[in-house]
Amino acid sequence: MDPRFISKLSIFNMSVPCDETVKHIYRSILAGHTGHFLEEIRTIVPVIVEATLGLYKVRQSTVCSVISVHLQLKYKGNVSLQK
Repeated sequence: MDPRFISKLSIFNMSVPCDETVKHIYRSILAGHTGHFLEEIRTIVPVIVEATLGLYKVRQSTVCSVISVHLQLKYKGNVSLQK
């Protein structure tokens, strides 16, 4: 490849943060937004974050399972899922 072309490219690498980092980020955001709310609401911020991330993980695993089954059936040639 031409070095002039390569000089126009850049690489951006971002690793997936661990669960605790994600929780900290979302707790901070939600705590900032609920700072002027009643104390009862501010105290459940960690519970809301935990529940939301738990639901996200369940959804991700379900979507991945469905996609995996679809691809397995499609590439094995056993079933045509398109009609």
